[in-house]
Amino acid sequence: GTDQQAASGVVESGLRSTSRNRPAKTAKEEFEEFLKVLSSPESLPLCLPSARLTGGSCNHLSSAGAVRHYERMNEEILTWAKRYQRDPVATRQELNLSQAWRYYADHLRRAAQQGAVLKSKGSASAPSFAHH
Repeated sequence: GTDQQAASGVVESGLRSTSRNRPAKTAKEEFEEFLKVLSSPESLPLCLPSARLTGGSCNHLSSAGAVRHYERMNEEILTWAKRYQRDPVATRQELNLSQAWRYYADHLRRAAQQGAVLKSKGSASAPSFAHH
């Protein structure tokens, strides 16, 4: 729906490193945008495996490695979002020092491109962030 498209657009534009009309963003700008996205857990895109991995009536790949990977990724991103809400200063410092935010920002960018948005806060299959 339009809520999904709007949230996807915010995440995608917030995490895009280049644009046709603008030069590439600095790492600091990308980090600030990642934190902005992280601060709204209800709008986080849901990381999902491609349909070709999970589609088909005889396909029993729900326990396959790729599916488990994305489930864990979503849980990790939601955990970071909750930590950021509880203690933004310490979480910000940890993400910046470890550079972990880059990995999650990349995943969030891809998820936003897929257009899936987490519907409810605290859902078991939470969204995930990743960046290169």
